[in-house]
Amino acid sequence: MAKFDAARRAEVVAMYQAGSNVPQLSKRFGAHGQTIRELLVTEGQTVPIARPRSLSNEQLERACDLRRTGLTVAAVAACVGGSESSVRRALKVRGM
Repeated sequence: MAKFDAARRAEVVAMYQAGSNVPQLSKRFGAHGQTIRELLVTEGQTVPIARPRSLSNEQLERACDLRRTGLTVAAVAACVGGSESSVRRALKVRGM
């Protein structure tokens, strides 16, 4: 992170707050994604370390409702249009 002076760090943070993601910033500034992530965290930003959610909020709510009815994870995945592994992972996070 030594190559980022205070002005450059502020620019990275401003672009992140404006909606740029870590891969975009990494490409723009020619730095590894982990370097950008560490810079943002050091500057007080919350940076998700997990990949983006593969199911929308609506799909996740529907998946929870369907699972409560007793459908298998495979059947729920088919109904909401997500992969079985994505649905299983999302349900697990929800404690189901």
